[in-house]
Amino acid sequence: MKELVISYMEAGLTIADMKIMKWAEELAEIFNKDTVSGLRVVSNAAMVDAVRLLIAKGVLNHEEVVFRYEGKNIKPNRYGMIVHWPDGFCDSRDNILRDLLTASVKTRKTRR
Repeated sequence: MKELVISYMEAGLTIADMKIMKWAEELAEIFNKDTVSGLRVVSNAAMVDAVRLLIAKGVLNHEEVVFRYEGKNIKPNRYGMIVHWPDGFCDSRDNILRDLLTASVKTRKTRR
């Protein structure tokens, strides 16, 4: 069976947010037409999320997609969800937003 591997690492490809869905749709189109496996190395969590969205929409088959992080394979389910989410995998935005919220609440409390 062919497999689309999306490897998430610091040295990977990054694309501007406004172009990510187009990238993912083109990747899916090429992969679905091809008969061989493919590897894409990315460094942007939104690119991983775009692939997960295409799985949820049925554009990509979840059984043919694997995400790779720190040498470990991460399989999405048919809904594009990842049941066992490893620490450090596509979580920098969530960490920044958590820290932003915490800092905002702290600042607000000191100004009362």
